[in-house]
Amino acid sequence: MDSLLSGWDGSQNALLLGGGLLVVLVVVLAVLVKRQSGQLLEYDTPTRATIAQSSEKPLDFNEHLSRGNECLVNYHLEDALAHFQAALALNPKEPTLHFKIGRIFVQQENERLATQAFQNVLLLEPNHPEAGYELARLHHLRGDTTGALSELDKLLKHSPEHLQALRLKLRLLIKTQQHAETLPLYETLMHDHRLTHEQRNEYRAEYTEALVRDGQVDRAIALLQPSAQDETAVKLHRLAQLGKLYFSLSRYEEAVSTFRTLVEASKQQKQKLDEGVQSQMAAALCNVGVLQFEKNDWDSAHQYYQEALSFDRENPDIYFNLGKLYAVQQQRNSAIEHFESALALNPEDDHTLFELGALYDLDGRSAEAVTLYERCLTKNPRFLKAHFCLGTLYGVQGQLEQAIHYLSQAVMIQPNFIDGLYNLAVALERKGDRKKAAKLYQQVLKINKNHVEAKSNLALLQKELKTTKG
Repeated sequence: MDSLLSGWDGSQNALLLGGGLLVVLVVVLAVLVKRQSGQLLEYDTPTRATIAQSSEKPLDFNEHLSRGNECLVNYHLEDALAHFQAALALNPKEPTLHFKIGRIFVQQENERLATQAFQNVLLLEPNHPEAGYELARLHHLRGDTTGALSELDKLLKHSPEHLQALRLKLRLLIKTQQHAETLPLYETLMHDHRLTHEQRNEYRAEYTEALVRDGQVDRAIALLQPSAQDETAVKLHRLAQLGKLYFSLSRYEEAVSTFRTLVEASKQQKQKLDEGVQSQMAAALCNVGVLQFEKNDWDSAHQYYQEALSFDRENPDIYFNLGKLYAVQQQRNSAIEHFESALALNPEDDHTLFELGALYDLDGRSAEAVTLYERCLTKNPRFLKAHFCLGTLYGVQGQLEQAIHYLSQAVMIQPNFIDGLYNLAVALERKGDRKKAAKLYQQVLKINKNHVEAKSNLALLQKELKTTKG
């Protein structure tokens, strides 16, 4: 037989306790198990716990039960198990005892005997909700999700409001990606007042995400719309969740409108906005600013970016987009200042490295530009414009080998990149490789037959090549 505790010797039948010899009560029950056969399964593992008798008179059922409960409260699991098994010997068909024994086996991490105990409970009392839940948990712990869901379905048929079963079933359905099946569970849980306000709000937020995954976007939005009857805390929470939902759907203007309503409502209640909400508000404003920028509405874009900064001064994207705005407006110093701020907050961003490098390049700060272009390419080796600008800069400086290397990389990434082809042709021509340069000028003219510089340079090269042959 297996032993509940390591080191138990089945031949040992007595222990010395306090200088006196006490007989060990080893209870091996001929009770319990297969639910299919209708027979109780036997717990085939003894316990080495000692039950001390105050007199020669044996304890009755209620005394064993009382002492077992007392031991359980004091976490004396071995003694509790011995008393419960002794009581069970007197009344083997008492489901409560089997359940208590099962819970002890769970705490002792003996899943096999715990399973036997809970199966016995259900054999004696088929609709015992806690035994069904414990069996489902044991299936789950063993990685048997199908078995766990089967037990939970049986339980919820007769106990549809069993909170722990509902929550466990929800987790298992999410784990197995049965998203459509989660919807009715969310609907139940987010209105269950046995849960805290925070827990119900969490389920509501998860429910909206599940609805969106299921394609029910309008229903998700309607669920989060605050009503006049909502308490202030509920209204503020729903507005925050609704703004986040609009943001996740890339409906940035609606997100901004919702967040602004939230800001005003919070001010009226003299409540400070959650930092996470402020950050998302800033991101939404920044994205609306980008949309305005793409429409060439630079004034509106600037207003949105500045408003975004008022909510979050640690977001590098806001500084980056302000830098781009100032750059197209030819405000180079302001552009550099904002790109530097973006880079300080996110030193690894390849786009910021490139944009700032390009401004340094225009500003005549060649060494700093080279450093930033190279850092950009370290982060993103296929950054086309960085290869092109670095190659072009080296060409201007007369470092033709370096120029040819980086411009060749640009053309490899995008073979029809006309500016890259032209500048590579110029670098090769300056190095003296006129045949390769001529071929590249011809490629440029295939792409754009009206490319004036390529046409002029090719004509001069062809004339020189003819002269050389002659």
